[in-house]
Amino acid sequence: MEGLLFELIRVTIGRQNGFSRIPTSEEWQELYEISQKHAIAGVTFAGVRKLQENGLTIHSDLYWEWLGLATQVQQRNEVMNAHCVEACNILQQAGFKTCILKGQGVAQLYGSELSMLRQSGDIDLWVDGGMKRAMTWARTNYGDVAFDYINAHIPMFKETEVELHWRVRSMSNLIKNRRLQKWIEEHEKELLNTTIELSNEVGSIPVPSLTLNRYYILLHCYNHIFSEGLGLRQIMDLYFVLVQNSPNNSKDTEFKKFFLDSLGLRKFASAMMWIMGYVFGLEKEKMLCEPDEKEGMYILNEVMQNGNMGHHDQRIKRVSKNAKVQSIAASIQHTWHLATHYPSEFLWTPVWIFWHYVWKRTCARV
Repeated sequence: MEGLLFELIRVTIGRQNGFSRIPTSEEWQELYEISQKHAIAGVTFAGVRKLQENGLTIHSDLYWEWLGLATQVQQRNEVMNAHCVEACNILQQAGFKTCILKGQGVAQLYGSELSMLRQSGDIDLWVDGGMKRAMTWARTNYGDVAFDYINAHIPMFKETEVELHWRVRSMSNLIKNRRLQKWIEEHEKELLNTTIELSNEVGSIPVPSLTLNRYYILLHCYNHIFSEGLGLRQIMDLYFVLVQNSPNNSKDTEFKKFFLDSLGLRKFASAMMWIMGYVFGLEKEKMLCEPDEKEGMYILNEVMQNGNMGHHDQRIKRVSKNAKVQSIAASIQHTWHLATHYPSEFLWTPVWIFWHYVWKRTCARV
C-alpha cells in the first residue's frame, strides 16, 4: 500500500505519469486515509485530478469527499496567508524585524498548483531582539502568555495559533544547542534577506533564505522525529526546498559543514536523502549528502508509523490526561524507539527536559 502512496505522491509532483497498476476501491479508500493521516490529502488530491484527466477513475463518493477536504484546505490557506501578512505588519509596526518560519513561506515553493493545497498548521513568526524584548511586547498586548525556551503562544487571531519565536530552533543536546544559538545569532541576516509573494495575492512575507532553509527544514524534521513525530508533510516540505535550484556556493558549503558536522546531523541527513530519492524521485545532485539506504529505510518505517505529528503512532502509550505530562512522555517514548540508532539524542532528552524545567523557573524570569 505504501508503494501506491509513494506513486501517488510522484504523480502529484510531476515525477510520474500514472500508477504501475490500477488500485482497487479498497486501496483508493486506504490511499485517502493514509494521506489524511500524514496531513497531505489536500496535495495528493491534485494527483487524483491528474490521474482522472488521464482516464483513471475512483468511486464518486470518495472523489467528492476528497474534493471537499481539499476545498477546506484551500479556504484555510486563504485565511492563513492573510494572517501571516497581518502578523508581520503588526510586529514590524512595533519595531521588530520579522520572518515567517516554514509554514506559508515553504508552501509557496510548492508551485501555483499545489501551494494552496498544502495543509497548514500554525504561524511560526521569528522576531529579532531576544526573549526579553519579545516577551515584554507579548505580555503588554496579550497578558500572561504560555512560553517555552524558543517561543511564546500568543492569541493574535481567534482562528489561528501564532508562535512568537525569539529562537529559531533548539536541540536537546545542550552543547550542540549552545553551538546552534550562537551560529543563528551570527547569521541573523539569513532570516531577513528574502521576501516571497503569497499565492492568493494578499501580499508578501519575509522568509529565510533558500540556502538557510535547506538546512533549517532538515533540522526541523530532525526535531520532529525525536519529539512529536515526523510525518510525510514535513518531509514533503524538505523536498520542495531541495528541488529548487541548488545554491552550490561557498555559503551553502559553510552551512552544510555546520549543520551536518558541527551539529551532527549527517547520519540523519543521509537517511533523509535516500527518502528524497526513493519516495520523491529527487536527483542526486540536489541532495545535501550521499544517501544511506539502510538508515533511510529505518527512518521511513518510523515515519509511516508516526503519521502527522506522531498522532497515529500506536507504540506511544498515553500516560496522563495532562497535556504537558503527556507531551514529555511522548518525547521520551519517541527517543526510546530511536535509541539504538541515535543514542546521544536518547540520553540527552531527559537531561533537556530537566534543564528546561529548571530554566523556566529561574533563568526565564523576564
